[in-house]
Amino acid sequence: MTKWIIYIFIFKSTLCFPKNIDSISIEALRDTPLKALATAEKLYNTSQNNAEKLNALMLKASILRQYGLKNEAIEVIKKANNIASNNKNYSYIARLNGLLSTLYRETGITWAGKKALKKAINASKEIENKNERYKFLNNLQQEMAYYNIADKQYTKAIQNLIKGGEFISKLEKSKEQKFLLAVNKELIGKSYLSLQKTDSAFYYLIQANNNLNSSAYINSPLKGFIYNDLGNAYMQKNDTVNAHVNYLKALKIAKKSDFYNLKTEVYKALQYYYKTTNNNTKYIVYNNLKIDLIKKEHETQQILANKLLENLNTKENNLKNSYSKNIFYTLSISIVCISLLLLLFYYERKKNSKKHLKPYNQTKLALPQKSETNNNKEYMPKETEDLILKKLEEYEKSNFYLEKNTSLATVASYLEINNRYLSHVINKYKQKDFSSYINDLRIDYIVSCLKTKPKYSKYKISYLADLSGFSSHSRFTVAFKKSTGLSPSAFISSLKKKSI
Repeated sequence: MTKWIIYIFIFKSTLCFPKNIDSISIEALRDTPLKALATAEKLYNTSQNNAEKLNALMLKASILRQYGLKNEAIEVIKKANNIASNNKNYSYIARLNGLLSTLYRETGITWAGKKALKKAINASKEIENKNERYKFLNNLQQEMAYYNIADKQYTKAIQNLIKGGEFISKLEKSKEQKFLLAVNKELIGKSYLSLQKTDSAFYYLIQANNNLNSSAYINSPLKGFIYNDLGNAYMQKNDTVNAHVNYLKALKIAKKSDFYNLKTEVYKALQYYYKTTNNNTKYIVYNNLKIDLIKKEHETQQILANKLLENLNTKENNLKNSYSKNIFYTLSISIVCISLLLLLFYYERKKNSKKHLKPYNQTKLALPQKSETNNNKEYMPKETEDLILKKLEEYEKSNFYLEKNTSLATVASYLEINNRYLSHVINKYKQKDFSSYINDLRIDYIVSCLKTKPKYSKYKISYLADLSGFSSHSRFTVAFKKSTGLSPSAFISSLKKKSI
């Protein structure tokens, strides 16, 4: 069964735990997922202050994330965020929103991730401890770089990473600082490789290796990534001999570390190497190793994720059953008490009625007056509607509607308004439902691109659909025709005729 990677290497992929995390939490990272989850819950239940609660929740979220339960991890982080925000604990707000940004990025909801990242950056600036503040600002610059890399904006990624390196240089000199520099330089080197700027890549990768050798984590999987990157750099120089030497070093570390991401990168690199050097036998070997690794990892993750979910659901059901029993007992006692009070009241009233009995014709029935209702009352105040319209205007300029996961809930969350209010304003002022509103924005965007950027008319319809945020070719075509009166192909043809 896959073991958890050690805490310090988590710096490579995300913002995770605070430096002073309890040693029990660090041990949990090395344990099996069910035991790790049990440890996290035990830490939470026995926590004596908010800091300990937040540590436990972050540990739990990281466990869930590691095994693909990212939606569950997001909910845990939101719970922790409420605790941190109520206490104005900027250090934890920065950590939590940094991790939330990573989770949203990994689930494809990039606009929400960038929003969380912005909150993390703002919170980091409020951290009083300089060392801690610089460390988190560096981590957040790295997170921004991951967004750039995902968008293939490698130059921007390098700029963000260099800025992050400036924060690291302000830290107190230590072996941890050297490790952070190694992570930073390796990412810069990798980005230069993507730009085919091999000499710059060599410069930063060698620096990364030197920094790692001066840190306390010489044998971390990061060294494997550095060797693999150096192998790729030598391949760009057509130096297959040195490339092979570095690939074998990376492979040796990958096998020892049992680190999935490192193994996949090394197998992929060796595939390319053996294909380039016309060694078909070895190419097939590493191709099969990569396929088997991906399949095994997927199966393992699925099994473990199911076990974790089953464990979470069992505990949730137990809590619900316990809650239901408590409600039942409370209601039963309440009913008995109310019954006794009613009997007592009835007895007292019957007793008093004999003394104060009045003729029927002396009593007067006062009919209640109907309260006037204002049927013309607005659904919500005009000021609220104007505020939502202003927010919608900003949203339309942001192009976030191109995200495939766009829904009424995600947009309302982004705009920080009530779902029902948002739906009402769109229906009233845009004269359409939410789906039509988003579809029209997307079609307007792609129509504008087709009119102003000739290269768009050369793209396949399926690619245009993907660019504009539609989940399928057919939905895009239906929405396009509904909005413009023409199919995408007919519209492009008409534009070409006009340009002749």
